[in-house]
Amino acid sequence: MGCNLKMFLLFILLNACAASPPSISYKVNTTVIIPTPPSVDYRRIVQIAPNKFEEQRYNVCNGANGSSCGFWYDDTKTVKKIPSGHTSYDKKKKALVIKNMRASDAGQYMIGNKKHLRNLTVQE
Repeated sequence: MGCNLKMFLLFILLNACAASPPSISYKVNTTVIIPTPPSVDYRRIVQIAPNKFEEQRYNVCNGANGSSCGFWYDDTKTVKKIPSGHTSYDKKKKALVIKNMRASDAGQYMIGNKKHLRNLTVQE
């Protein structure tokens, strides 16, 4: 089974099994605050083309992982950086904060263990 088909099926499964995760609508170039428990990494599934989905990861910077943190990357060994709004974790707000959101940032966000889902959609 191809990687894209697996990602599509995972996306469908998460949508079907989750009891309608909370949604957040946003406008492009705004800041979005996504309430989520602390985690060392976060994941998102975004649509990169019609019927083509990709899982992307974000590692929170902790002082020891400077070269592999603070940006979204594809979930492969290449750690290819993905263009995205500036992302950080706010400990006081207990939230993932993404500034200057792009339309391509829309998708399903979750903590590293794929729990605590949030859907982000572009508001037109």
